Amino acid sequence: MRLIRVLILALIALTIGTVVWADMPVMASSTTKIGGYTRLRYLLLPHEADTFRFDELSLTVKNDFSEQVFGMVGALVYGGSAFYLEHAYLGIEGLPLNGMLYIGQTRNYAFGLTPSYGNRKTTNYGIVSDAFTHDRILGVQYLGKVDVVDFAAAVYNGYSISYRQAGEGTSNIRFLADRDSTLGTFQGRDPSDNKEAAARIGMSNIGGFSVGLSGSFGRLSNTDLVFMKTNVKSDYETRTKNRFGLDAKYTAGAFLAQGEFYQGKTSELNHNAWQVLAFYKIPYVQDKTIDVYARYGTINPDIEATTSSYTWVLKQTVTGIIYYFTKNIWLQTELEFNTEGPRGGIVKIDNDAYFTELFVSF
Repeated sequence: MRLIRVLILALIALTIGTVVWADMPVMASSTTKIGGYTRLRYLLLPHEADTFRFDELSLTVKNDFSEQVFGMVGALVYGGSAFYLEHAYLGIEGLPLNGMLYIGQTRNYAFGLTPSYGNRKTTNYGIVSDAFTHDRILGVQYLGKVDVVDFAAAVYNGYSISYRQAGEGTSNIRFLADRDSTLGTFQGRDPSDNKEAAARIGMSNIGGFSVGLSGSFGRLSNTDLVFMKTNVKSDYETRTKNRFGLDAKYTAGAFLAQGEFYQGKTSELNHNAWQVLAFYKIPYVQDKTIDVYARYGTINPDIEATTSSYTWVLKQTVTGIIYYFTKNIWLQTELEFNTEGPRGGIVKIDNDAYFTELFVSF
């Protein structure tokens, strides 16, 4: 933890220095942009009635304070009731090494492939992203690029150890996941022993190939260790929390293939997850395409399976198709097939999901 504190202090000093360095006159008329999107689904689940669902509404406000400094605030509303602060950060551009500094809450660009729509392609994140890269962070990040080499470093409030679910509705499987512990919910916990540091370095656009190597390290809080003892194995004692990531992407015209691998060490548990995705854009008419894709992913805890689903091997296969009405409006159908390897005698849970979704951005 001493090293993380040193990194935090170093980035705070960097932040102060860059803010002073980038302190330029505010624009006479600052530019404010409002945007967002909404997702509406028709969802089919096993053992439940089909339903229309208001799935998500996202609203963002961006203000350019100067040519280099901007602020972003964004919120998500799920199902008309659950509120989530998606973005709340200050961005400073034009720094050394073509750098950008982010201060606040946003996606983690310093570990793995950031699972935005551009990388995710699917509408549901999937079990691999859910386990390692889904949630945002609150902290300081520095991103840069020199020729074909890009890099990012961050220090932030550490993820808590919790769970996500494979499947929707009442039929689902819980699995281990890194979860946002601060602004995901109001008055989220913020223990002083739960800070993390992460870094990623990559090479991009080399004959259509891009590759990245990343890692993060921190320690488990008291709450995290209790969670591991309760849900995975009762005799776990260490507070180790390290992550390693390898990602690769290949693009050739309308075709995209990408893969991700993540290795975690959480207390005494070794666990990994990986996924591959193929995506192809089929020209339809002018300025319109029909996109097809397939993704396969698996989560593999290195422990003998017990009655706890946190110890099971999970596998997920997703296929889908996207029809674009316009650049900002599309209809997406996704089929999600989930399988798990429970301990003998436990009946398999039917937790597949199928839906068609209308996406409208503005």
